[in-house]
Amino acid sequence: MARPTRDEFGNVINFQGDVVPPKPMSPEEKLAQYTSTVMSAGGTPTATIETFGGKTEEQKKQQSDTDKANRNAFALLKQVFAQYGLDDLSIVIESLMKEGYEPEEATLALKTDPRYNKAYVARFRGNELRRSAGLNVLSEAEYLALEDDYTKTLKSYGLESYFGVDKATKQSAIADVIGADVSAIEFTDRVSTAVDRVKMADPATKSAFQQFYGIGEADLVKYFLDPKKALVNLKEKATAAELGQIYDEEGITYGQTEAEQATFKGLASAKRKKEQLVEREKAAFQGSSGVAQPGLSTTYMRRSSSAGYF
Repeated sequence: MARPTRDEFGNVINFQGDVVPPKPMSPEEKLAQYTSTVMSAGGTPTATIETFGGKTEEQKKQQSDTDKANRNAFALLKQVFAQYGLDDLSIVIESLMKEGYEPEEATLALKTDPRYNKAYVARFRGNELRRSAGLNVLSEAEYLALEDDYTKTLKSYGLESYFGVDKATKQSAIADVIGADVSAIEFTDRVSTAVDRVKMADPATKSAFQQFYGIGEADLVKYFLDPKKALVNLKEKATAAELGQIYDEEGITYGQTEAEQATFKGLASAKRKKEQLVEREKAAFQGSSGVAQPGLSTTYMRRSSSAGYF
């Protein structure tokens, strides 16, 4: 079999007549060749592995330790973002690691660099809403804790699916509430007011609320969880609905106008009428031994020992 030939410079020529470039030598091979040449000539080698772009054993160990630490840091980074529900970022994290990013640089890029942060921004959209409104953004831990608090509150009232069924829908809906700066305490207060004081109230109170504000039982929670509506006003409306269904035995009604005048404006005449009706109702159920709370006919009177004062 014919063997490849060499030209006058010693380069190998293949069967097609092309010059085959020599295989690049490693720093170790270069050092060995240099040492052999110098010693053959009776000289003393002075070059080191670093002269040829290589690393000493100590440098190799240091590099190995650094690489291992980076791998561990990136593995932890993947784990953290997975806890945020961003498992898909694993590929991006791998890419950043190969590009030479340090773990801290990669974390910052995943949060702030438009080339990489779309998934993160979508996951914590509530923070973007807060930033746009001039509010401080929450840390990831604070954000996730608030999501958990909202979810626990809804679950305790049997409203697990209020924000949706799938994870993405829930996260997006919760982001709107977080962006509106609704605390866990306020959120619970809103749900409690909607469910305990209106939805679970007697038919007369629910009827009054629908008559006054056009909100039926099916939409009560949504109405009270609307962050654009101030909680104090919502509570006043609940009170107005409770007062609005008080009536006396002579058929004198206490409607939306009087209820809102007493509740919202503190109008003296409306308050006097409310007090008169409450006293009449108390008298209707009062016996010689006093009043039993379950005997009172209205939600507003039953829920308060002050019998109508708020």
